[in-house]
Amino acid sequence: MKKILCGSFINSLNRLTPSGILSKRMIFLAVMMLMVGLIWGQTITINQYGIQKNTVGGQSCEGGDLVKIRVDYSTSGDVDLVYGFNYSTTLNQVRIYWYDTSTPVVGTTSAISNSYVTVTELGNGDPGTNEIDYCTFTLPTPPLGAKSFGLRARLYGEDTDANQITSDRIYTTDYSTTFFSYMTLPVDSSTEAPTNVSWSQTSASEISVSYNLPEDGYSNSVRIYFSVDNTIGSDRTFLSIAGNDTYNSGNAHTVTLTYPFTTEDSDVSSLNETNSTLVHNTAYYVIVSYDDELQNGYATTASASTVTFDGQTDSFTSSPVLEISAYDLTIDYNLPENADNVWINFLYETSSRAIVTRARVKLKPDYHNQGNNSVTLAGDNFGNDSDADEVDLNYFNSLAYGVVYNVRVEYQDVYKNTAKLSSFSNNVTY
Repeated sequence: MKKILCGSFINSLNRLTPSGILSKRMIFLAVMMLMVGLIWGQTITINQYGIQKNTVGGQSCEGGDLVKIRVDYSTSGDVDLVYGFNYSTTLNQVRIYWYDTSTPVVGTTSAISNSYVTVTELGNGDPGTNEIDYCTFTLPTPPLGAKSFGLRARLYGEDTDANQITSDRIYTTDYSTTFFSYMTLPVDSSTEAPTNVSWSQTSASEISVSYNLPEDGYSNSVRIYFSVDNTIGSDRTFLSIAGNDTYNSGNAHTVTLTYPFTTEDSDVSSLNETNSTLVHNTAYYVIVSYDDELQNGYATTASASTVTFDGQTDSFTSSPVLEISAYDLTIDYNLPENADNVWINFLYETSSRAIVTRARVKLKPDYHNQGNNSVTLAGDNFGNDSDADEVDLNYFNSLAYGVVYNVRVEYQDVYKNTAKLSSFSNNVTY
């Protein structure tokens, strides 16, 4: 057909020239003009195209849904087949524009971002006028803050000589009553509450807290509270987990904390300055609170039951060591651990060789510290001694002059385990 057209075209030009004969240059230019006219005359035009949720229809969908495109197009010239959409050089691809409004004007409203997605080829692709065809794509996960999306693309096809032909790029348009220029997305307006909140204790210095975040949290927003009455507030022991994706991401977590709590712990970013301690033998709920990435507000969940905090580091009182014998009522001693109470016992031997107690003096808290201690007591009247917290009234409150005494230190640790006594001191005459 193209040869017949070229021959007729050249014969017509011959009849228009004075000599009736064309030069080679004129023939070449004429043929080129004809071929350009033929190529330019082959077009694909998108009349309109819109989108809907596949199968069920509608203007709302979410990531992972299948979206259907309906296109109305026309062709002219020697177009052989219309394959489908592309945006640039990659075939079967459209460009998605994401919007932070639920009612965008596609192509006019500023998009917060854009991305590409692969689409299927058209079902038929026949050339013609107002041809209707369809293709589909799977919607990728929308970016944070997106409330709707629209498309921009062009159609591509081939002529009978396998030359590629493309239409102009256009944005999706409202098309009939069931295909739309844009689709709306679910709007996240609240933070989903944590789930599976619990805590446990493996030792007095190690506490583990477990929880699940249904969605990604805002950086450094996870807070952990220990509460006796299942409430949170400024008077509660709480700490913020370090602001990294390890503990803020939307999945299950277990964070192991060192007790006493401190910001020197790499997993702790802040503490309640007025109350960062737990009380031994006290039952606590653990409460996890966080804000999502869109900062929709904190959501909070408490553990279903309490766990009793055990701050006890041992189960018995170690024996004290009396390092230096008592002399002039100055007693030096060493405590292996902090004490709840410390008593100084003064004993002597009777004529019948019985060992009896003369006096018992309880020391003030200044002398309860782990390690070396030294106290000087007024043996003539323990009740008037500023270092004496209490005198055991079952015995004397003073020592007798000229009597040989032995001294023993007795104490009970802070966990009130069974009291322990030191060995006897050397005999000392008062």
